[in-house]
Amino acid sequence: MEYTINRMRTIKDTIALIREQDPNTAITYNCIKNLCIDNKIKYIKTGNKYLVNLESVFNYFNTLEGC
Repeated sequence: MEYTINRMRTIKDTIALIREQDPNTAITYNCIKNLCIDNKIKYIKTGNKYLVNLESVFNYFNTLEGC
């Protein structure tokens, strides 16, 4: 049986990866955190830390209507 592991990152690490690809991005820490709170992206909360599924974040921003 083969398992796949989702790429999970903290919000800070997620923002850093986005900024590598787009240094002028308007996406902020609070933006990603609010997406977690609103259940618009996949995440796991461990204590006070959010671990975000990177594919979920990229899919969310790539599938916005009107973009």
